Order: sequence, then structure tokens, then C-alpha cells
Amino acid sequence: MVRVYLAIASNFQAEANIVTAIHQLQALFGELLISTTYQNQALNQQALPYLNLAVSFTTNLSAAALILELKAVEDMQFRLREDSRGQVSIDLDLILYGDFQGRVGDREIPSPDILVQSFILAPLSEIAADKLDKNSGQSYAALWNAFDQAQHPLEKVSMRFVVQR
Repeated sequence: MVRVYLAIASNFQAEANIVTAIHQLQALFGELLISTTYQNQALNQQALPYLNLAVSFTTNLSAAALILELKAVEDMQFRLREDSRGQVSIDLDLILYGDFQGRVGDREIPSPDILVQSFILAPLSEIAADKLDKNSGQSYAALWNAFDQAQHPLEKVSMRFVVQR
């Protein structure tokens, strides 16, 4: 079993799509560690704001098989990968896969976005506070504390997730 971490994002019917994704992930992988949900402005200023969070769970799947499973969950939620309006129903990105470092298809793991995107680092620092970043050697909590949070503002959003058993 390997512990994995995902970044989850949505800016189209975001609350409903995130709740659906959480329930689908729980059905597939069991117990999840779930961070706080944050809202931030889209990088593309014409798009709606995003809701973002991170989750973690253990799996026996390879990284490649897990990425395919995540894409299937996105597809079940009608993810349009080339939406010109910037609407994203659900985005499930594998950002950490145990201690693995390298490429899986077109994804680099650990995701380089962890260190530059507040909407990934903040929730990750909650559920992997003491885990050390392989490049810097610092914990994710320390990296978040040193991050320029004023340049990358986030707003906490209250969401409740019913744990499926």
C-alpha cells in the first residue's frame, strides 16, 4: 500500500461536484484524509473562482493505474477538458505518490505546482504537515508558512463531507 495525495479543484457547480468526487473516491479507496476547502481566483481571470482542497488515501494501484482511475471519475462528472469558458466540473490531480519521484505519462510527481500554487500547498500542508518535500527537504507546513500568502490569497470555505462507510 502506498499513501497518495490528490489536489481537487472545481469552478462549475463546485460544491456539488466536489462532494460527488469525494463520495466516489471514498467508494473506490475507503477512508480519506480531507483538508479544508479554499476558494481562490482563477489563474485565467475570465473564469469563475475555484474551490480547492487536498485528499489523501492509501492504494495498491500503480501511479499510472491511479491516474487512469482519477480520469474515469472526472469523466463520470462530465469533465470537459477543452472548455473555452474555463469551466471545470472536477479536476483530480495526483500530486504525491508515496516517495516516488519521476514522470508518469505527462505528469511529474511530486507535482512542481505544490511549491508555486497556494491552492495546492495550503491544503496539502494541512494533511501532510510533517511530510518532507523531496526537493527542498522542508516540511509542507514549513513551506506554507514561508509562502507569500499575500500574493496568492485564499479564502476558507465551509464544506461538510459525509463519510461513506
